[in-house]
Amino acid sequence: ADEGDELTQFRLEHGFGRNIAGMSDHLEEAKRLAILGVGLCFLPEGYAQTDVEAGRLWPLIAGGEVPRNDIFIVTDPQSPEHIARDLFIAEIVERTQLVVRNALI
Repeated sequence: ADEGDELTQFRLEHGFGRNIAGMSDHLEEAKRLAILGVGLCFLPEGYAQTDVEAGRLWPLIAGGEVPRNDIFIVTDPQSPEHIARDLFIAEIVERTQLVVRNALI
């Protein structure tokens, strides 16, 4: 699996992942393994929320300690307009700006 430097550093500092029981590049499979009790798994909070609320998964790290990963959007400004792509990018920009504004409050 490919993980960012920040996640690798966090994992090593906290002793996670020294004994690998299973590995998957697919979120659904990684979540399934965690629910089965195979081991720990780093999942996006929104993706895991339903299973946390149902008691199938348990967060082990407080929100402030959770490693964050950068997400980059790469688009071709010369490509023809596509309404779904344009709306998706606009939504990401809007939510990102909201998160930044809330962090400054």
